Amino acid sequence: MRYGEGGMSLLAKGFTLFSACRSRSYRFIKMSVHNVAETGFQKGSHYNANRPSYSEEAVALIASTISGIQTQDAAVTYDVLELGAGTGLLTKKLSKKLGKTSRYLATEPSAGFLPVLQESCPDVETRMCAADSIPLADCATKVVVCAQSFHWFPYRHVLDEIRRVMVNGGKLILIWNKKDWSVPWVNEIQSYIMTQDDTRPVHNVGGYLAWREVFQDYTGFKDEEYVKLPGVEFKGNQDFVVDHISSISVLAGLTGERSRQALDAIRAILQKHPETRDNDSIQIPFSTEIYIYTCHKTD
Repeated sequence: MRYGEGGMSLLAKGFTLFSACRSRSYRFIKMSVHNVAETGFQKGSHYNANRPSYSEEAVALIASTISGIQTQDAAVTYDVLELGAGTGLLTKKLSKKLGKTSRYLATEPSAGFLPVLQESCPDVETRMCAADSIPLADCATKVVVCAQSFHWFPYRHVLDEIRRVMVNGGKLILIWNKKDWSVPWVNEIQSYIMTQDDTRPVHNVGGYLAWREVFQDYTGFKDEEYVKLPGVEFKGNQDFVVDHISSISVLAGLTGERSRQALDAIRAILQKHPETRDNDSIQIPFSTEIYIYTCHKTD
């Protein structure tokens, strides 16, 4: 940047630079990640190998919603911004479904997940960032997608940040693969997990959707649609189930004797129930829930 002959004082130059950055609405603040996620999500390859993916029906519905959004906003840089993309379980399928012409940015705050995300989705642009400090200008994306992640950051200031980077009329799409808590052995395992760390944010316990509270009285997003679909088939023997459960943040963050005791407790629960005892084909019951909100830039 060049200035006139008289130059500028250091203070004036600093203020000008600050104002320029602020006008572009970039955020230079420390990324915040929930402490349970920070410690529990270090083993990206383990998570990637032991979590369910998403059905073709679910991916097609999300892709159709994204493709249906039309905007003339010149500031748009991306068609899709994915927050908390993890190891890319949705990213890989959704980016492929949308095609190479779609501008897709997948972000993830966990250092243990980002390399796996990049390896799984080599054709997708990736960045490390948290949901409360998105390094994009205002109105930079048509859609924000959060797959299995929004329960980690259900806060009003995060909604403000998400809304800032979205165009008016854009879509916020929240997706979860949810276990059927009514199944006795699933319920008992979930109850055990909650005894290990009650600070873990849970998006749905006993039918209570805690994360939805943030949308109450928040006029920047309008609740548009809810869809519940069958989840992908996800089954195997007891070791398969234990490996899956061990990828859940609370247990994944345990080490040494505490980890061994926790996994032994999960195996003991599986041995208690007739449908899981000595069963080499245990079906972990999942459904996929999709929540779609429309962004309103004017209140």
